[in-house]
Amino acid sequence: AQRGAVPCIKEGCGAWVVPTQPGALEALCCGECGEVFCGACKARPFHYHCNCEDVLPAAREWHSWLREGREKYFGKLAMEDSAAETALADLQQRLQQQEEQLREAEAKLAELEAMEEWKAHNCRRCPSCQRVVEKLDGC
Repeated sequence: AQRGAVPCIKEGCGAWVVPTQPGALEALCCGECGEVFCGACKARPFHYHCNCEDVLPAAREWHSWLREGREKYFGKLAMEDSAAETALADLQQRLQQQEEQLREAEAKLAELEAMEEWKAHNCRRCPSCQRVVEKLDGC
């Protein structure tokens, strides 16, 4: 592997990706499997328009909206507007289909939270290049 290259994060893919700036916030795309992930925190999919430290709070807020906020919002609108009432009825029909998507999203959130906790306990920034490394030694 080239200096600064990082391994693809997709399980089973043994490819390496060479970032333009190692450790920088950029979308890295594996040339073999097509997985897109963050060059700084390795989160997938890449979090466009969001800093690494904002990914977890944004994911929690989005899941809260999926669980509760959306239905409350449409319920309030339905009291004021008949078109919104139709939209609420349609939403309630689709909720069952979306339950599976929500379960998958929550599983990914749990994986992200576990990964962040592991990194907090086992990683640090290299003092010379500022890349995230395991606490075993420098880069």
